[in-house]
Amino acid sequence: MTAAQQVDGSDSKDGPGPSTLMHARRTVLIQYQARIPPRSKAFVWPSHSILLRIQDQLDCDLFQHPMFQATARYQTLFLRELCARLDAAVQEECSELRRQGVDEIDYPEVDAALLERYTQVIANGSSGALAIYAGSAPDMEFTTHYWPMPARPGTTVDDTNRDEGDLLKNHSRVTLREEGSAISKGTTGLRTWEAGLRLAAHLVSDPSAITSPGTRILELGSGAGFVGAVCATHQLSCSHNDVHTVMTDMPGQVSTRLRETLQLNGLGSATETVEVRELDWLELAAERQQSQQRDDLPTIHFLAQAKPTLVLAADVVYDPELIDPLVETIQACLAAGGGACRALVASTIRNAQTYDAFKASLASFGLKTSVVTLQQPVMSVPDAIWAPDLPPLPVFPSAHDPHLNGRVELLCITLH
Repeated sequence: MTAAQQVDGSDSKDGPGPSTLMHARRTVLIQYQARIPPRSKAFVWPSHSILLRIQDQLDCDLFQHPMFQATARYQTLFLRELCARLDAAVQEECSELRRQGVDEIDYPEVDAALLERYTQVIANGSSGALAIYAGSAPDMEFTTHYWPMPARPGTTVDDTNRDEGDLLKNHSRVTLREEGSAISKGTTGLRTWEAGLRLAAHLVSDPSAITSPGTRILELGSGAGFVGAVCATHQLSCSHNDVHTVMTDMPGQVSTRLRETLQLNGLGSATETVEVRELDWLELAAERQQSQQRDDLPTIHFLAQAKPTLVLAADVVYDPELIDPLVETIQACLAAGGGACRALVASTIRNAQTYDAFKASLASFGLKTSVVTLQQPVMSVPDAIWAPDLPPLPVFPSAHDPHLNGRVELLCITLH
């Protein structure tokens, strides 16, 4: 989507109906909570006409009751863009009203609450605003990703009489504490990468892959914990309890962050559904070499107990020296899971040579691979009658540009 792909709708000659306006507010809120750069081509802004109609509700929607406030840096950027768009919308509307001979007393203005908040953010967060120009790394940020949960059979969603504070009633969410820089505290695992967003979107497009009875998920390189938390959230909504997710990563900072993510999303006590385990690919490779002589190897024992039916990994192909240990770990997980087990590995191809080395290693270990078409579900207004021309918003939106930052490919990997 580009800036030209704006939210619009004309449900009647009097303007957009309540469902269109509700969806426009939801569109802005979801992107704000995901901290999408407001000037990015990927940000889906409402058209000027709709923006004017919802502006008096945006201060409440975005700022008055957040679980986690955005940084001063992001608020400054967002409010600057929002107020600029509202100012342009006001100018357009006033020009049209002037042409119609309408008295100036009826001319619209930019919402006073938003202007006041923008002024306060600039005054209170001047150091954060200056960092925009100083080229420093962004601050630590809380991001929240929302996605619609499937409606129960026989039910429908109607926004017409929805409470103003209930924009996301039928949506699930995962909140993460992420580092602004790509590498923080010596690891890349403290933020969510594009392949993780795309893998999670692919999985929620058909939740049965993660919620079918007997599903046991083992995630490699869980990082900040987004994909695993999405899976666990779906599994907890099941009517049965024969499902499980294990999130794994290196000992230390990353494993600590994983446990924090579970606590942050109310999953910390759901030990029967989701757990965090430490898994070092290099240690596993060393253990497999000793397995003929010893039977007390903890990592191999852990995999044998886990018996995964589905192995997941996102953005784990980045270091050439870790490719063989990663592939050997995938092979060990598949072997522990049995013949029906498969692995889904999503990768952002930034370096073709590194990715080719990964595929060559998979072949050398005798693993079968196939490219899977990534599914990209979208969030749209529940009743299309209210907003026939309203463009949808991708589930888990991002500012990632595949032409500049690399396309994401999803591989299905099996033993045979």
